[in-house]
Amino acid sequence: MRLLPILFALIGCSTTRAVSLPLTPPDVAFINDEVKEKGAAIQLRKEPCCRGGEDVVVSSDAIEWTDEAKRGQRVRAPPEAVERITVRYHGHGALAGAGVGLATGVVLGAVVAAGVHGEEAAGFVRSAVVTVFGISGALLFAIAGGIIGAPHTIELTSLPP
Repeated sequence: MRLLPILFALIGCSTTRAVSLPLTPPDVAFINDEVKEKGAAIQLRKEPCCRGGEDVVVSSDAIEWTDEAKRGQRVRAPPEAVERITVRYHGHGALAGAGVGLATGVVLGAVVAAGVHGEEAAGFVRSAVVTVFGISGALLFAIAGGIIGAPHTIELTSLPP
């Protein structure tokens, strides 16, 4: 039981990959693959909060996106000005949510089933309670995880001097 919180934390963790500047062609290809057809949160180094962007395109000398706050205006920044790009994978979020929900439902179902008394059909009833709670938890958490999405972050870092 003590490992359950650790399991939840591991399942819910985001994915972060550090990419060193200057961007190499493989880095550019990786980032473009990650952001393709997804909305992104772009954090500039000198701004306190991130910007919402669509249609992100990365090259070795610039990062461009359509800024949601500027009514669809294209913004272009050098890679050195961008601290991180975060996209959300809704399928990964749904899978992680289903796993967490299944585990939560099974544990909660086991607690509820422990209160079932009587020997006749008690084993079947307990199994049914655990199964119903497990499936219900998996479905509910999968929906929530799919809506929220699992964040994938690309940190743009400079090489040490």
